[in-house]
Amino acid sequence: MSSAQKIKVTIFGETYTLVTDESEEFVRATAAAVDILMTDMAKRMGNVESRKVAVFAALQLASKKLAFERTVDLRSKELSKRIDESLSCEV
Repeated sequence: MSSAQKIKVTIFGETYTLVTDESEEFVRATAAAVDILMTDMAKRMGNVESRKVAVFAALQLASKKLAFERTVDLRSKELSKRIDESLSCEV
């Protein structure tokens, strides 16, 4: 693991200094994705506070994360079941 580094990113017109062990490329790509999401949401939502845009962006990202985790969990259970069935057929 590399040592923590400071990386400046701009999200929705605000500059943030992040301290992270992640690669600079990963941090910048993540920040860019959040910036694009917030910018797109602000265009759709009209004239609203940036705080509200951030909350809705966080909700959307959390929803996608939970859906992904659910999918991974289901597929993991399906794979485990198939492995168990395969092994029981060999016995």
